[in-house]
Amino acid sequence: MALTRGFATPEILTEKFAKHRAEFGLVSEQEYLDLADAFLGGPLDPGTTWECRRNNGDLLRYNQGTEEFGVLRADNVIKAYYKPDPMIHRKPNNLEYFRAECKR
Repeated sequence: MALTRGFATPEILTEKFAKHRAEFGLVSEQEYLDLADAFLGGPLDPGTTWECRRNNGDLLRYNQGTEEFGVLRADNVIKAYYKPDPMIHRKPNNLEYFRAECKR
């Protein structure tokens, strides 16, 4: 049973999966969607997962243990799901990346 409305279109799911599949090991596109759905729509793990809400209504989550990061729009559609890379985002670590994203 889906916890979110998934990605906005099948094409966006395919695009995001192609871009981030290597970050999640040997998973299928459906498994990637299921992981994103559970992470963003499931219960918050207060021991490892941080959460904030942007002024536009987007919900952001970051799990320090698994390095998962995701954005869920206010209408319950998945906007992003990936594992951030400090070499790309240029923050000292992924928690700082999450904090910066929350302020956007």
